Parts: sequence; structure tokens; C-alpha cells
Amino acid sequence: MVREYCRDNGKALFDIADIESHDTLGNPVKDVDGFEAMWHDYSCEGTLPNRLGQRRVASALWFLWASVLGWDQGVEEQSSRKSGFSLEFESQSSTGSTFIRYELPEAAHVKLSIFDAAGRQVASLVDGFEPSGAHTVAWNGSSPGVYFLRLESPHSSLTGKTMILK
Repeated sequence: MVREYCRDNGKALFDIADIESHDTLGNPVKDVDGFEAMWHDYSCEGTLPNRLGQRRVASALWFLWASVLGWDQGVEEQSSRKSGFSLEFESQSSTGSTFIRYELPEAAHVKLSIFDAAGRQVASLVDGFEPSGAHTVAWNGSSPGVYFLRLESPHSSLTGKTMILK
């Protein structure tokens, strides 16, 4: 009933059970009685999410936050790919660093900022002129959580997310 109410009234709903009861392709998962069930690849023992399940829930939560904050990540990604503008990141638990890689199709003034889940800027990693090509920046996130990365140039902008687990 809650899902129907939200759908019918244009309300946002963060429904973990719904997220966990669909595989990575979006296909629903049911138990032998026809009820929603957690997809087996999201859990080791059938009750608590494993790393893949946690990432799936975190991604859904990021999408909700991005929508609430007005960031249309899909449109930005598509237009940025066409322009050669890219943003990637990789967290390394051994060093505690997140490595952020970005590529510029042409030299430009670039801003690379990090925001927390509440939308507050927590770091400004780059704010200046950069030559075209690939660049890498290390960021040592201090506390666990979901963070948004915002890469901006005069002609493009791109938003990504990363999650720090400790």
C-alpha cells in the first residue's frame, strides 16, 4: 500500500526490500510461495546484505539523494561521454585513499569538489587550469559514508559518487 501511495502521488520512497528483491538486471526475485525474496547474490547467509548487496542499496540511496538535490546524473554522463569528458574513481582500503581519475578533451579551468550526503562541500581537490588529457588526484576521505564528486569545466560538468567503508 505504501508503494502504491508513493507511486500514485509522486512521492519518493526508499524501499530496501524492493531493492534487494531484484537482481542486477532489475528482474524480480520471489520465494517458493511467490513473495519477494532477497536475491541470493546480495547475501552470504540470506539475511544481511554482503558487499554487493550493500553497494546496491548505497547506489539506490545515492540516486535518491541526487534526485532530491536536483542532479540529473544520467544526462550529464551521456553528454560528457560524447565530449570526451570523464570521471572515474577507485577506493583502496589498504591505503585509505580514493583515487579520482578524470580526462579532459581540451585544456580548461577545472573544479573538482567533493560533497557529503547532505550536500555540504567537504573538499576542493582541483580549482585551476589543467591541460588536456588524463589526470589523477588522491583524496583521503576521513570518515565512512557516501560522497558525491563534482567535476566542472566551462563546457561540461559531471557528477559521480563513491562510498567509503572502514
